[in-house]
Amino acid sequence: MNPEVVYGIHPVISLLEETGFFPADEIFIQKNSTNPRLVNVLHKAKKSEVKIRYATYTEITRIAGNDSHQGIALRRTESLGMEPEDEEAAYAFAASENDVDFPRIFVALDKVTDPRNAGAVARSLGAFASAGLILGEKNAPPLGPTMLKTSAGVISRIRIFRVASIWKIAAYFRAQGIPVLGLDIRGENIKDVEKNLHSRILENGVLIIAGSEEKGLSREVRAQCSHLIRIPHTPLTESLNVSVAVSIALYEISREYFS
Repeated sequence: MNPEVVYGIHPVISLLEETGFFPADEIFIQKNSTNPRLVNVLHKAKKSEVKIRYATYTEITRIAGNDSHQGIALRRTESLGMEPEDEEAAYAFAASENDVDFPRIFVALDKVTDPRNAGAVARSLGAFASAGLILGEKNAPPLGPTMLKTSAGVISRIRIFRVASIWKIAAYFRAQGIPVLGLDIRGENIKDVEKNLHSRILENGVLIIAGSEEKGLSREVRAQCSHLIRIPHTPLTESLNVSVAVSIALYEISREYFS
C-alpha cells in the first residue's frame, strides 16, 4: 500500500485520538518547535516507539505537498480510518426509526468531486450532529489526506456511505417518508420549507443533496427531490460555494433542535 500523509496540527491530532499510532507510522516534527501541541504529540510518539523524524519547515512542505502543515506531518502506510460503509448500510439506516429528539440529517453529494469541498461539508456535518455523508461510486471525491485535512479530522469520525447511485438512494429515502431537499438556486426559500416540514423532519430525518458547482444537481437526482431549496443571498454573487451552501442548510434545519 502506498503511504498516505496527513498534515496539520488538528488533523494529525484528531486522527491519533481516533486510532492511536500504528507501528509503521512516521511522524515528522519541525526542528526546535516550542508549540506545546507539537511537543505533546512528540511525547506520545516517543512512548509509542514510532519513527520520529525532525525536519525543517521546507522538508515537511515537500513531504506534505504544500506549506499548510503547521510543522507536523504523519506518514501512514495503513488505512486512515475512513473506510465507507456500503449501500445496504445506507438503506438500513434510512429505514431505521429515529430514536433521538433531533433529526437525523444526511447529506449526499451529487458529482461533487473536489475533496476540499467534501471535507468542508464533512466538518459541518460533525458540527451539527448529522447522521452521515453519502457519496457515489463515480464522480465522487477521493477519501484521503486532503479530505481529512479540510475536515479538520472530522471525516474519520462520521459515518460515510458509498452508494452506486445518488438518485436511487434519494428515491429510497422518499419512499421511507424522509424529506429529500435538493439545493437549487431556483428552489423555495429554505426557511419556508423547514417550517412546513418541521414535524416530518423531526420524526423521520432529512436528506440534503448538493450538486456540483458547475452544473448543480443532475436531472435524475433533481427528479427525486421532494423539495428544491435555495439559500437566499444578495445578487452581488451568482451562487454560493457548495460547502458553504450545505453548511447554511445544516444550520437552518438543525438550529431549532440545538437552541
